[in-house]
Amino acid sequence: MELAAYLPPRLLDEYQPLALLQDRGWRQTLLLRHRRTGLQIICKRASDKQSQLQDEHQLLRQLAGPGIPESLQVFQENGWTYLLRVYVPGETLLDDAQKRGPLPAREVRDIGLEICAILRRLHRQDPPVIH
Repeated sequence: MELAAYLPPRLLDEYQPLALLQDRGWRQTLLLRHRRTGLQIICKRASDKQSQLQDEHQLLRQLAGPGIPESLQVFQENGWTYLLRVYVPGETLLDDAQKRGPLPAREVRDIGLEICAILRRLHRQDPPVIH
């Protein structure tokens, strides 16, 4: 299926589809680029019957801060729910270590502390967010 077929016209006017990152039939994840600013966006699309994207949007808005991608909007159209959030580029620690070799102990510690700070924020929510 052509990427544009996954998106309603109002998104195609504003965003260029770049890639289909995941397709589970009832739920897809696409990478988009804003036509004017070039900002890359993740678009999650789910069948209204299966969607928890409204909840995900509210949770991302509630958790806003370092290490949490910004949720831009959520809407429903023609039996589908769409969630747009900022794309956070990066690579896995494994990919990075394979390119650069073993990471220095200080860098490993700093990465670990950043992850712990994010997890602490998530786990302190009421109810806790477990990732």
